[in-house]
Amino acid sequence: MSQTLEVVCRIKPCSGETPCITACGGGLVKLQAPEGYIKSNGGCFEDSWFKFGQVFDEWDKQGEVFEKCGMDFIGDVLRGQSGLLFTYGVTGGGKTHTMTGRGDDTGILPRSVDVIFNSIANPLDKGVLYPMGRNKFGVRTELEARECRRQQSQPDLKLNTRCFESRKVQKVPTNVGVSVFVSYVEIWNDYCYDLLDENVTSSDRLNMTKGIKMGDGCTAYVENLIEVEVCSTDEVMALYESAQERRKVSETKLNRTSSRAHSIFQIRLVMAPLDPVLGYPECDFNKVVTSALVLVDLAGSERAKRTENRGQTLVDAGGINKSLFSLRQCFQKMRENQKKAGPPQLIPYRDSKLTLLFKQFFEGRGKIRMIICCDPKPDDFEENAQTLLFAEQAQDVVIKVAEKEESSCRFEFGCNFSRRDIQTWHREMEKEVKSPCGTMNLYGPPPAKKMYFGQADIEESLAIAEENVQYYRAMSLKRLQMAAVYSEKTSNFVELVKAVCCERDLLKAANEKLVGENGEVHQANAVLNGRVHHCQREIGALKKRLALYEVEDNERLSREESGRKAKEEALRELEQRKRALRFANEICTNLGLDGNKKNGPSVAVLRNRFDAPSEEPPFASPRSGRKEVATKTTTFHPSVKSPHASARNGYVNPKYHRRSQSANGRVLDHQNVRAVPTGTILKPGVGKGQNIKSTANPTRQDLKKSSDYILTHQEVDQHGNISTNVFKGECIPTAGGGTHVQFTDIERLHHESPNANGTNH
Repeated sequence: MSQTLEVVCRIKPCSGETPCITACGGGLVKLQAPEGYIKSNGGCFEDSWFKFGQVFDEWDKQGEVFEKCGMDFIGDVLRGQSGLLFTYGVTGGGKTHTMTGRGDDTGILPRSVDVIFNSIANPLDKGVLYPMGRNKFGVRTELEARECRRQQSQPDLKLNTRCFESRKVQKVPTNVGVSVFVSYVEIWNDYCYDLLDENVTSSDRLNMTKGIKMGDGCTAYVENLIEVEVCSTDEVMALYESAQERRKVSETKLNRTSSRAHSIFQIRLVMAPLDPVLGYPECDFNKVVTSALVLVDLAGSERAKRTENRGQTLVDAGGINKSLFSLRQCFQKMRENQKKAGPPQLIPYRDSKLTLLFKQFFEGRGKIRMIICCDPKPDDFEENAQTLLFAEQAQDVVIKVAEKEESSCRFEFGCNFSRRDIQTWHREMEKEVKSPCGTMNLYGPPPAKKMYFGQADIEESLAIAEENVQYYRAMSLKRLQMAAVYSEKTSNFVELVKAVCCERDLLKAANEKLVGENGEVHQANAVLNGRVHHCQREIGALKKRLALYEVEDNERLSREESGRKAKEEALRELEQRKRALRFANEICTNLGLDGNKKNGPSVAVLRNRFDAPSEEPPFASPRSGRKEVATKTTTFHPSVKSPHASARNGYVNPKYHRRSQSANGRVLDHQNVRAVPTGTILKPGVGKGQNIKSTANPTRQDLKKSSDYILTHQEVDQHGNISTNVFKGECIPTAGGGTHVQFTDIERLHHESPNANGTNH
């Protein structure tokens, strides 16, 4: 007979990030690479699928994990078969939480102890059974056990508020007494330490190591290991919590409470056959049967590149990885042996103390199950990939179940009542029935007189015979009466027995029916739980998608809000530009610069606005024979008002109607794009300096930075005479953010030919 190694997977809850591991139902697990992940060879990672016996995700509670992974092991242990249950995975994957739990959310270990104590039919008092070494146990007499209990001190148990497991295992042996022993071992850097030994400290560990020996049947055991007899779950948890303080735990970059060693907690059940009369175990250690439930919390595999360990923490990580590598090597050799023909290869159990302790289970002397714990964070993708690949290969390992050794202890699986309860019932029954029922004497004592058949005593003999006849007639009548009473009693008793048997049969049938219905309900409940878990996974996936959509909607709304604000800002800026343009148009309209000429504004209009025509004395040009007349007229106008000034309170903001102090007297000289050379002696100009800027295309910024404005304009009349007009003004800021130019003066340079009017001088 053979069996494969059973592997189950548990996925830690993941929040805030896209998980790289997802449970898909039906025992399937999907592994997907995080976004932007590239393999070492430069290729892309394709999604992978793995199948396991059971898959637990964030919706599965601790109770469900225990029911599917631990209940069957406890039943086997109570029937004499050992079991090994261990957790494997990356650091921070939830191995310790699965095995121990915390608070009300207890793990496999405390729940297993609860179920064991709930299911034991005949628990023995402390001191009856005791360890003899080499995995053997002896039986003390009642007097020795009583004296041993008297010397033991009562444990100081604290009030525990944890969640208790109320389930129990059915069909357990009822003809044996059971005692429970626990032990706790830690393997740190391939050294064994007894955590129940109070002398084990972090400062003097090297002198407290324990060796591993091989006992009967090639069973490995820890030498001189302390095994404490317990009688309640509270006592077990008190020992466990005190031993936890001696464990090797330190903080790393990936886990604040990282286990630096493998921990092995063993619950051993010692069973001895009970004497059917005394109800006390038989004092023969050869009839004692032991079984153990071994719960192992393996330390997580680590990479120094990610944890950035230094010093002793780095050494501990090396020891952890080495022992886990030995475990993988053992599985690899077992797979190779079952695939290849010929002599099997030697399995390296002795490369590590961890695998040496597991040897009996790998060889089929007990059930074995592995729980892999995965953290679906994208940062742990590579470690999870290695863990899932190893677990999938481990499922192919076939373990041959070893034949059970013949034992002198025979288990009897009767009713689910303890022998102590049955004996108590018999004692109470004997008290109720005080005396046993006697035999019924129908005829009573024989007649006192004797009969003689002589001739002389014939009359006396007849009298005696008559008395005997009367006596026997009375006895016969009494017999008939007693027979009637007996018949009536028998009939009543038969009816009573029939009623009891009928009730018993009906109750049995009803019980069997209820058990069947309970099984059907249990199966239907399991199906519904599966559907619920599937719905919960779908709801979780939908919630994650909804969160992504909400993020996208928020980003879209944010972009729309930013666009709306930008549009409003652009509209405000456009409105300001339109307002400035209207101001400029109104200024040009008021100044009469909106003529229909394509080459620019009319100087004649400006002349009518700012100055009146005047006669200038002629001036002869020395360079030509014609007579040139140069005139320069300066007219000062204090202000130029718009006809719309009263409606808009003027163009100038009174608050800013002053020269800009920041301009520092800067003059903006607006020149003509195509200036015509006049060839005159008098030439318009504003001089040269740092505060004068000459340009043919002034900008708004140039106006803002200037305090004075000069516009040079040239015109040619129909006779070919050139007029050069220089308009002078002040730059004043406006309320709309622009600049208003208020012209204050005009300078005109005009020359003409002396023969312009047809006269010769």
